[in-house]
Amino acid sequence: MHLNGNNIVNGGTHGNADIGLTGNNHMGDVEAAGSTTLTGNNHAGQVTNHVAAIPLPALSTQGISQGATRVYSGDQTFNGNLGLTGTVVVHGNVTLTGNLTFTGILLVDGDVTITGNTTHVFSGQAAIVATGNITVLGNTHIVYDQPRSSGGTSALALASSGGNITIGGNAEVEGIVYAPSTAPGTGAITLQGNAEIEGAVIGNTVSASGNVEIGYDREALTAVPPTVESRGRLVQ
Repeated sequence: MHLNGNNIVNGGTHGNADIGLTGNNHMGDVEAAGSTTLTGNNHAGQVTNHVAAIPLPALSTQGISQGATRVYSGDQTFNGNLGLTGTVVVHGNVTLTGNLTFTGILLVDGDVTITGNTTHVFSGQAAIVATGNITVLGNTHIVYDQPRSSGGTSALALASSGGNITIGGNAEVEGIVYAPSTAPGTGAITLQGNAEIEGAVIGNTVSASGNVEIGYDREALTAVPPTVESRGRLVQ
């Protein structure tokens, strides 16, 4: 895990290997299965090394697809005032733009791109799961129908079963960002620019550069599709 710049983490940080903090990062407690290196004017809580690793359960996209209520073939662009419910499966790449409302699971056998000056509202337990990469850029706001501070109970997962996740620009995401794949060239979460995550960030590798802010919300973990075994172990 590498954090470089003026990043803020309002919560704990765990690494299953080494953690490198460079710049003016502001962190809560930090723990690493390997060692932690701080370079610059970092501010962190308690730093603990050589802790036990936390397993990253894999996603079963086959299990999700069995519950499909709608199936699309080929690349798709969802935009405008569109509402998606149930379990939607797309065999192709997906682009999300415009003001969308989601409830349920969007399973994409390909890549997902979410971009533009758009707002995507999620209600209930929702998830976007891609077998490929997920990219969120621009001024995209991926938020819940009702804020947690106002009694909202929605939860969202952005999960890649076999690719990478990149969030940058001025993007705002409420929910868990999850990329557990350990295959070469996969499982990387890259946070850039002024990206803001309110939930959790869990990947095989995690890097942040710029003015990224991450706030921990344990309730976001409930959105990970139930085909993930022992999802409660993701964060302790």
